[in-house]
Amino acid sequence: LHNLSIVPGCTQCCNQDDKAVECLDVEKCAEAGPANGKYALVLSHFGKPNEGMLGSITSFRAAADLLGGADILMVMTESDAKHMTPKINKLFQKWGVKLHAVPWDVPPDMKHYPKTDWCGHQDLIRLHVLAIEGYDAVAYFDGDCEFQGDVTPVMRCAATGKFLSTNGGMGEALNVGFFAVKPDKRLLDASVYFARENAFDQQTGWGKIGWKPNGGYYVGGECGQGFFYTLFYRRAEPSKRA
Repeated sequence: LHNLSIVPGCTQCCNQDDKAVECLDVEKCAEAGPANGKYALVLSHFGKPNEGMLGSITSFRAAADLLGGADILMVMTESDAKHMTPKINKLFQKWGVKLHAVPWDVPPDMKHYPKTDWCGHQDLIRLHVLAIEGYDAVAYFDGDCEFQGDVTPVMRCAATGKFLSTNGGMGEALNVGFFAVKPDKRLLDASVYFARENAFDQQTGWGKIGWKPNGGYYVGGECGQGFFYTLFYRRAEPSKRA
């Protein structure tokens, strides 16, 4: 775990609905969170299990320990989990990783479902993180993330009911490589509903809501990055219905 000084964030570089806004003060938000919460750091994997899916596990383990022994969970489909090998199971045991098997990677009856060249499978399996109940807060991180310090403020803030995310380095409104949330099955139900009722179009985005605050399509807009941002941050009617 790296112990680096916290670099002050930018101003007016976070997004809400169709405009840029001031970013949330996570440390201040955390003051209202539980002092000794139960937390989980979550990874996901789509496809045949392999040893590389635990690439940054040393950093994850250190971050989990700093949280007071938080759980580390790996989300995989039930069909992929059947291919776990004894060697990979041993690695899970070594690092204290718990398998969280789920029934699908893409929401059932999803209206937008390209058959080829689509990142939806590896992105949308992360929706299950929203419903991993039994924790005050859970946080999803891409497997190649390396922690730069204590993430306790993030978890405590998420435990108050805030959905935390960040935008991306290539102009995307949301980077689906991280989010933190107080888990609630109703959030997953809302996501499934939104996926079933709303199509995607490269010109008009999800549910014809558009691409604001961006000027148009951005990387991953047809997959998790556009889906999550439209559902959680746009105040258009399709998002409100979900």
